[in-house]
Amino acid sequence: MSALGLEELLDFENTAAWRSMKAEQFPDDQRNVEAAELIGRFAEILQSLNRSSVHERINSAFDKIEAQGNLHSATEEVGQMMESVCFHWFPETAETALSEIADKLESLVK
Repeated sequence: MSALGLEELLDFENTAAWRSMKAEQFPDDQRNVEAAELIGRFAEILQSLNRSSVHERINSAFDKIEAQGNLHSATEEVGQMMESVCFHWFPETAETALSEIADKLESLVK
């Protein structure tokens, strides 16, 4: 896994598209629009954060989790975090979001 960039490890583009679809489905709930826009902005800068310290933390955690055979549950955890953007989780920057994702992944390493 360690050769993957952040955009492959964390599929922010598809999450933003999913939130956009939810915004159409629930037009009275502005949180879906806000989440889609925020996650979309995060997706735009992911590539620039490749090889950063947070990228290394995420890669390292994913590698350890994969070696433990828990990759599916880890990706589910990250997916739940992304689904909660602008609902229960309010990261202000992509760097903050990535750092909190790294923290979560590192907490899953046994």
